[in-house]
Amino acid sequence: MKSRSLLGILLSCTMLGGYCLTKPQPASAEPAPMFRPILGDIQNRLPRGMVMRLPAAIPNPPSGIPGYRPAIIPSNDREGGYFAIVLVTSNCPETRLVAVCDTGRIFVERRNSNTNQRLRENQQQGSSISLKTGVRGFYRSYIQPTRGKMHEIIWEQDGMIFGVMSRSMSREQVVNVAISMANELPIKATN
Repeated sequence: MKSRSLLGILLSCTMLGGYCLTKPQPASAEPAPMFRPILGDIQNRLPRGMVMRLPAAIPNPPSGIPGYRPAIIPSNDREGGYFAIVLVTSNCPETRLVAVCDTGRIFVERRNSNTNQRLRENQQQGSSISLKTGVRGFYRSYIQPTRGKMHEIIWEQDGMIFGVMSRSMSREQVVNVAISMANELPIKATN
């Protein structure tokens, strides 16, 4: 009788342990480490009513680029309709024009006629990619005369247009950054 009780307890503990090991774990809503030092700046500089989605990871840069560091593109005012974080080469001097060292950007825009047109262009010229349930992004690549091939994916979420564009990341890397952004919690302005 005692052995049957002991066996029952061991079996119950084994089942409980198995459940705890296979139970889905909540996702970590942490942005990539490179963004952590500027989270406060992002929240303070985001235009009113807008949110930003940051990826949990940024891929390593290709050879020839020592690394990335984020730089916020200043908005003209807190009511602005565009907010971007540029990925500049880590060896770019702070005093240098960001555009010189710009390897790509992640951004959010308010819906307007320009963003609607850009979304339509990507829908017509690009390929549709599922970023998360109910959210589809539209990928396309194009040549910028002075900067070379650009990979871009944009999508609508939270009533805004989000995007990733890069000349240093591959198509797959840009899509993976977009998937991460679409699945992370939005960062809100502190206004």
